[in-house]
Amino acid sequence: MDFILVSEITINNRKIAIFRDKNFRNTFLERNGNEYSYLDYETYMKLDNLYNKKIVYFPDKTKKGQKFNFVPKMLVSVGGALIAVTLTLTGCQSVSATTNIVMPHNLFDAHEFIYEENYSIDESSKKIYISSADALTNFLPSEYKQNPTYEQLYSAIAENQNIDDNFKIYLNEFVDNLQKANMNLDLRPFYMNIKELKVDYVSAGDMIGITGGEAKGVFVPDQHTIYINREKDEALLSVVRPHEIGHMMNNLYFNYKGYTAIRDFSTSGNYGFMVEEGMDSLFVDTIYGMDPIELPYRVVNNYSKTLIDSTDYSFEDYINGSIKEYEEAINNEIDFSTYQNYSSMDLIYDLSGSGTEYIYEEYNNQNYSNIDTTFAHIYFNNLINQSSSYEEILDVYQRYIDTIIANNDKGVIVNVNAVNAELKAILKSKNIQYDISDNLYNEDQLSQIISNNYSK
Repeated sequence: MDFILVSEITINNRKIAIFRDKNFRNTFLERNGNEYSYLDYETYMKLDNLYNKKIVYFPDKTKKGQKFNFVPKMLVSVGGALIAVTLTLTGCQSVSATTNIVMPHNLFDAHEFIYEENYSIDESSKKIYISSADALTNFLPSEYKQNPTYEQLYSAIAENQNIDDNFKIYLNEFVDNLQKANMNLDLRPFYMNIKELKVDYVSAGDMIGITGGEAKGVFVPDQHTIYINREKDEALLSVVRPHEIGHMMNNLYFNYKGYTAIRDFSTSGNYGFMVEEGMDSLFVDTIYGMDPIELPYRVVNNYSKTLIDSTDYSFEDYINGSIKEYEEAINNEIDFSTYQNYSSMDLIYDLSGSGTEYIYEEYNNQNYSNIDTTFAHIYFNNLINQSSSYEEILDVYQRYIDTIIANNDKGVIVNVNAVNAELKAILKSKNIQYDISDNLYNEDQLSQIISNNYSK
């Protein structure tokens, strides 16, 4: 399995390297020069509880391109304890290729982590991570195995005494829009969440304690609770409430034979979390028929929209599946072997890094070039064919630009040079002879457009 060195921290004058795998699980080694060794159990568990039990990102410290392949090493059991020796890791300064490292994934629970087709079991934490509607059926209580009717959803809202009448209005409105959308959705997580839901209105200070930031609202699935920042204005909360309700569609915690079963779009707790935020925003925007340009997660939202608009990937795949279907939709459309040192895993990392704000300073043109080259290729390749007219090609191009750009006072999000180059490459590959150069944007033109929009 490939790992990326995401950060190095210092604890009591000890340098700790943090490696992350595709499932966003973190592994920790102490570093002394070029030598790496396993941590003592107490230190490891402290880090595990911090970095594997919470969602942690390193937007300012990520060492992009440093990839490692952890090759499992046989561990020896002595008196019931796992014994491992200090290892020397070589080639750790290389950023151009994957370096093989002989070490177990995780000293304390790798041997207890079981992967199945659409779920995994972590014996050390007694958690089951479920990533599909089909797999969910195997674990649900018998009374919830059948998909509920919309009448059952309305009844569950009316019967829940932990929801105030005002919030019941928003829940009913959400179900109204869900029913009008007429999609083939797995409503069981939503139904179970409604049954258990509590709504708590808290201060801005309390919200920081709950989320670690100045959130307007948050759905905490393991508590079956939506927290609303009561100090925010009503206009903003009218957008926040549907977004948090949307998370109830495929974020579910419940007990199963002594385990905590977790149904989530993300896998193993974290991988795909930011894509999920964008997809939830896009899903809610769509069923409500709204387009609030100031919503966070807008970058991930916009790229996901181009994927939905140009491929078979759908909201049904999002609600009923996981990040796996999202990745498969992309992998089916593009050959990542043509990208040097780039993969769909890197794409998800880059989307995650750009997801919480419109832009990070370190997400430079090259980062957005990789993202835009990928999504522009998919969009143009599927919507342009040899019979497309000059005007139709420019219309497809304009729609991509209009979908991706977001209001931002720091400049252009989209890497227009990468988009332009990909459009020309697609036309060449399809043997389309039009010269469209004079009608394509440059960075200055897009910056001015966005600057004008932002000032309104």
